[in-house]
Amino acid sequence: MGGVDVGISCGSPAAARVCNDFYETVMTKYRLHPRARMICQSNGGLIAYAWVFRHPRSVDRIFGIFPVTDMRTWPGLNNVGAQTEATAPDLAWHMTVQELEAKLKEFNPIDNLKPLADAQVKIFHLHGDSDRLVPIGPNSEELVRRYRALGGEAELETLHGRDHGASGGPQYSDEVFYNSQKAVEFLLE
Repeated sequence: MGGVDVGISCGSPAAARVCNDFYETVMTKYRLHPRARMICQSNGGLIAYAWVFRHPRSVDRIFGIFPVTDMRTWPGLNNVGAQTEATAPDLAWHMTVQELEAKLKEFNPIDNLKPLADAQVKIFHLHGDSDRLVPIGPNSEELVRRYRALGGEAELETLHGRDHGASGGPQYSDEVFYNSQKAVEFLLE
């Protein structure tokens, strides 16, 4: 398992290039299987899917833990630039909100699923139905609906009463997100 830190880059094209450089380095140095199995969480959904829709034949499957897949929901188009400037200035969007709005379908992961479906990338998400930060409806539910409509294989396990991350009091633990047997089976299949 490996990864690269691109901060809260919100899936910027520059961050996708860094992710691809990491992928190319790992593939060259370690000669691993060319189709990776990815895990993404929260804002990492924007980052992972932004790389995957540009390089769909490099991925076999994606496991998402309450992932953002529509940047309109989090951080919101007005905040995309501020998020990247604050945490990953070298990977910033370098466009105005108006420019991003005009090109949203080109960059927003939820609008770029066809290349993944064509490459037969499998998707499995775990998401709480009470998630207020990254709402399940416009993110995981909508992604699964659109992906299936394109002929892709996608599954969503809805965790009833769960908010974003550790939530709900002591009766809950993050085991349901991070120790999911179904997720392990999906990744090892």
